[in-house]
Amino acid sequence: MSEIIYRPYQDSDAGDIKQIVNEAFYIHRYVKGRLVLDSALELYLRERLLASTWTRVAVKDSRVVGVIMGQVDGEPTLGGRVKNGLLSWGHMLRAGILGLPQWKSMRQYFAFGPIYRNLRKKTRAALTDELTLFAVASTTRGLGVGKRLYADYLEHLDNLGRTD
Repeated sequence: MSEIIYRPYQDSDAGDIKQIVNEAFYIHRYVKGRLVLDSALELYLRERLLASTWTRVAVKDSRVVGVIMGQVDGEPTLGGRVKNGLLSWGHMLRAGILGLPQWKSMRQYFAFGPIYRNLRKKTRAALTDELTLFAVASTTRGLGVGKRLYADYLEHLDNLGRTD
């Protein structure tokens, strides 16, 4: 069995992460068509990157098999904000145009953002640190990949003095 390497996200990880997200969250069930699906997955990934300050991926045999991203209060955002922002807008436009025949699914997809913001506003507890993405490929589930990724995130928070 090959070793699993844990490291920060790199741009070259995007394709594998989109596959993991699709597999984990069944995006393909709601979005039909290769181009629309690719844009929806790309948009989701870019939005997660824009919302995150910390990342880790698990790599096995040169393929990403797990990912965790988090937003840690007080930490600088990840690099590549302009690139990720432009890619988000481009794929949002592409998904919106190509997805017109699937307007019900697209409407639901684009409704998640406002609903999320509304829920955050209504929460009484302090919202300082949060996971923005956490998924593991089915091929490595049960091998402790998710447990290790989450432990790395908690260790990062602990190193910052977080106690809750």
